[in-house]
Amino acid sequence: MQITDEMVHVALKKSVEAGLLPRHPPPDEAAQNREVIRGILAGVMELIQQSRMKDSSS
Repeated sequence: MQITDEMVHVALKKSVEAGLLPRHPPPDEAAQNREVIRGILAGVMELIQQSRMKDSSS
């Protein structure tokens, strides 16, 4: 599964709502936040894929 811009947008929105990221960061910080969120989502996707592979081999 590929990480979409919509996934990143929703994750950023939830992070702001939770107080983890500032609502109005400077542009360079906003770009960095997007990359961090994209990395987190990639890690989650990898774990999901590994879990599915493990379940299918059982």
